[in-house]
Amino acid sequence: MMKLQPISLSTIPDAIIQQIKSLIATGRLKPGDRLPNERDLVDQFGVGRSSVREAMMALAAMGLVVRTREGTYVNPDPARLVWSSLDQGGVLTRSTIHDVFETRRLFEVGIAALAAERATPEAIAAIRQWVPDRVGDVEAFKQADVQFHTAIARAAANPLVFELYSKVQELLFQTHQYYTALERLDPNSSAAMYEAILQQHRAILEAIERQNPAAAQQAVLVHFVALEESMLRNAEEAEAADAGADDEEEDLGADDEGDESLGSVSPG
Repeated sequence: MMKLQPISLSTIPDAIIQQIKSLIATGRLKPGDRLPNERDLVDQFGVGRSSVREAMMALAAMGLVVRTREGTYVNPDPARLVWSSLDQGGVLTRSTIHDVFETRRLFEVGIAALAAERATPEAIAAIRQWVPDRVGDVEAFKQADVQFHTAIARAAANPLVFELYSKVQELLFQTHQYYTALERLDPNSSAAMYEAILQQHRAILEAIERQNPAAAQQAVLVHFVALEESMLRNAEEAEAADAGADDEEEDLGADDEGDESLGSVSPG
């Protein structure tokens, strides 16, 4: 039986949430596992019932648990569970970016090759509709981007591959947060980024249309290398901006301390 620690912090619901998240992240609570009932949680945590209820409601809102009449369960959807358990504030890191694109290469290079071998005229038309000449904003680009890769996965004509890809797609598309990065760019820079990515999509589409698996694989690799390099630059810029903000706060703090020391001196 899992071991829970009594709570002694003032932010009791947050402390409960962190313990449950930790148990999920370490695999001690697995997808589909049932949590102890409310009374048992109250006893094990050593807190009031209202704190447990508030924590369970928050965990459900995060997508980490599912509450039913029969009880509260760890979300059985692994893709949703992994994404929900991430520290989303710290997601944009160099290691995470590399992990995401490494995973996408493992999935999507092979998927593109299958699509080039098997895509029907109807499947190719479905891919083509998500390669517009241009997009006007982040939302339009996001829809085109996600649907383009989804259509390729469907064109691979392997139901199991498509099901697996669908399960992890949300995680793969949200973790690196390049849509958020695009929103921070000035209009000219974002338009240039949209065009560059759409051009890479066109190269993938053309390889699939030519029924050339090797060319489709190469086009996907070029696409992901370019995206990863772009996201790494964004991460470095964000880290530099955060460091600059911290330095400014320290400088301001030093100024404040100097003012206080001057104010404590009595006039002569």
